[in-house]
Amino acid sequence: PGFGQLGTARLDAWAEHWLSRYPNALTIGELGVEPTDEEFEAHDVGVFLRRLVFAGVPFSDALRRKLIGTPRPYEHNPDELDVRGFVSDVSWLGGDGASKLVPLLVSMAKEQTDERCALGLRLVVATAVRRWEGDAKIPEEVDELLSLGDPVDYDSEVAMQEAIGALPVGRAERVIFRTASQLDDPYKELTYAREGMSAVALRRFARLVAGGRENEDMWSHLGSGSLEVLGPEFGPVLSEALSGETLSESFMERIADAIHEDAFAELEQTVGKNTLDLKAELDGLVKEFGSGTVVYALSAGSPGKGLGRVGGLPAGFTGEDIPRHRGRKMVHAFTVDLRSAPELAARYPDARTLSVWIQGYSEDPERAQKLIPRTDAEVAEVTAEGGTELELLRLEVPAVVFDRDPPGRAAYGRQLLYTKPGFLLGGPIWLQTGPTGLDPEFIAQYDERLAPGANFGDAGICYSFAERCEWQCH
Repeated sequence: PGFGQLGTARLDAWAEHWLSRYPNALTIGELGVEPTDEEFEAHDVGVFLRRLVFAGVPFSDALRRKLIGTPRPYEHNPDELDVRGFVSDVSWLGGDGASKLVPLLVSMAKEQTDERCALGLRLVVATAVRRWEGDAKIPEEVDELLSLGDPVDYDSEVAMQEAIGALPVGRAERVIFRTASQLDDPYKELTYAREGMSAVALRRFARLVAGGRENEDMWSHLGSGSLEVLGPEFGPVLSEALSGETLSESFMERIADAIHEDAFAELEQTVGKNTLDLKAELDGLVKEFGSGTVVYALSAGSPGKGLGRVGGLPAGFTGEDIPRHRGRKMVHAFTVDLRSAPELAARYPDARTLSVWIQGYSEDPERAQKLIPRTDAEVAEVTAEGGTELELLRLEVPAVVFDRDPPGRAAYGRQLLYTKPGFLLGGPIWLQTGPTGLDPEFIAQYDERLAPGANFGDAGICYSFAERCEWQCH
């Protein structure tokens, strides 16, 4: 408000004074390793004046254009423009400044002939639109400047999602339909789901889900309730897209967590009868490839009172027994009743249960773990508290599913096992890379569904071995 009282002419003169004192204020870009005092000052002046523009200070349009500018070259690579840095300078833009600047930013982006400069300005438009406030209509000329394929990093991707989300739903759909083909990962389109979408959009999303149901790239974009906004109406169109397909149990489990409960009820009623019999399918693969090895698929069940547990405090443990790492309590992932898994029990003579405790959060690829067996006598002393039952399904799988590149339908068997919340024995199926094949030291792999309270990052997986624990994420 104080700046506004000075008037545009005085503000322009004041800004031009500083620009004449520091001629490189708007061109300096990123500071070098050992910038001079003058470079520091010039950089700060440029940043300050740009931020005044984005805060809504009423400079003239000509000066606003000059101060906003375009992406500047990297100091270490003058032939490349720093689009990311240019956009991050305005990532906080919002409020009145955003709505007043949008028409000017749109004009600048449309006039720009250099594609990288135009990209930077289009992303700044998205940053301004994402923070649109009030009841004023977002100008329709904005729509042609928004594209799902433009973001250059996570922050600009979020800005684009929120900008498209700020448009009326019909306009948002047209942007999505027009630019989805520019995505490197087609399943990212699912992250643009919103309430009130048309039947055409629902069918697009249904086809994506149906086509990607065995692709982990798709599931990395579908968190809990992520498609719930599509409402019950998504059920019939998803059922139509999956008509005639044989569905895995893991697909039904995972999609139930992502869509509206009424949509899932419709799906279950119409195509749920086509659910795959996992054991029968893998038995068929063993006949085809031979060399079967025993694994146990893991999943969380009902609260129950069995010794196999997910989360909570397992039988045989008091609060004082919880192991610690660097002074912090570890997380109880799950406990196996070894009578249900004799192949694992052979490694722990005289034990009744094996509890897997892990470090809840780690930035290192390895995290602390404790594998703690308990005898019948120890289990009888203290009953379990909280958590749910751990359900085990004994399976035979071809050993080749644990190879780096399983042949033919063995790759399909690998995917069936990989999509379960976890499994015991066999060998690791790495989310990224690692040693492959059967591993006698391997205990289990599991995601956060079998480790309540742990953080495995973006759709991450934890791998427990006899003497170590690793984790990977997207």
